[in-house]
Amino acid sequence: MAISAGKNFVLALTNDGKVWAWGENSYGQLGLPLSESLQKYPYHVDIQTPCRAIAAGDQHALALTHDGRVLAWGKNVNGQLGLGTSIATSTPTPVILENESPLDNVQSIAAGDAHSMAILDNGQVMVWGKNSSGQLGDSTPTARAYPVFIPGNDPDGRFNLFTILEDHDSLPFSWMTNDAETQSQNLITSAQSIDISMITNEYIAITHVNGGSNLMVTPVPDAEGMADICVSLADAEHLAVTTCMTLFIENINDAPPY
Repeated sequence: MAISAGKNFVLALTNDGKVWAWGENSYGQLGLPLSESLQKYPYHVDIQTPCRAIAAGDQHALALTHDGRVLAWGKNVNGQLGLGTSIATSTPTPVILENESPLDNVQSIAAGDAHSMAILDNGQVMVWGKNSSGQLGDSTPTARAYPVFIPGNDPDGRFNLFTILEDHDSLPFSWMTNDAETQSQNLITSAQSIDISMITNEYIAITHVNGGSNLMVTPVPDAEGMADICVSLADAEHLAVTTCMTLFIENINDAPPY
């Protein structure tokens, strides 16, 4: 279940994958014909495929289907629906790429005031819509009517990171953002352990130095094996991207003294 509030309208997702909407419908953001200006009771949006996530923008709506595709409807002045046009629609419509193929393999979605975001299964981030304040992260003020990748997000879906592994079971591992463009955006960094039996969240520390961020991770004493850490970066527009890294933890005895 989930709920998301836009400007004067609300989306809700039920356990069976159905999307409901109520409130203002001035741009068809409820999935109702434009002739119906408001809806005082929850209305079942006509989506044939079960959904697993929703996101409400100012006056547009997004839904993520179980098969990894994104549907969009509502206001579209800035191309925030990702349909290649600026025409509003009350019909949930698949977001498409510039080559007109559907945007798929999506794992999560988010909506800003008049822009939209999607994280793909490989960790890459695609954005579209209004960009007057640089909210799409592409260093331009140009609106995008089709999804585009955020520059600096590597093709394999990982941040530009380097890794330092200390050869001792009680010393921390360290990662640091190593991309000048990324560092200049005042991003908020967070991290979470996926394998708390190997690494607990209380032993994850983030420090900020020289415009970058260090992530220090200390394994549980005598832990051995593989553990995953997920690092997320987000900006003031709540534009976020997450990448997960696998650590190989092994006890290595100190070298004997000479």
